[in-house]
Amino acid sequence: PKVTSAVFRLTPYVQKPVVAKDEKNFANLVGHVFTQRRKTLRNSLKGRLDEQAIIDVGIDPMARPENLSMAQFVMLSDAC
Repeated sequence: PKVTSAVFRLTPYVQKPVVAKDEKNFANLVGHVFTQRRKTLRNSLKGRLDEQAIIDVGIDPMARPENLSMAQFVMLSDAC
């Protein structure tokens, strides 16, 4: 069979591009929303962050986790 392959290298950042106030909270938030990644943020964050808080940080509550940037996750985490 014909096989296509690739090699790539991961280089760690010298300095993190974005930093959350509480990294443990950030990791928990990201892990939580990606266990239900096809749900909207509004639904997956119910009980943890209300819809208005999501709007206040400039994120659409109907967005799905896979469409957010790292900086947006940090803003959500810092709002918790």
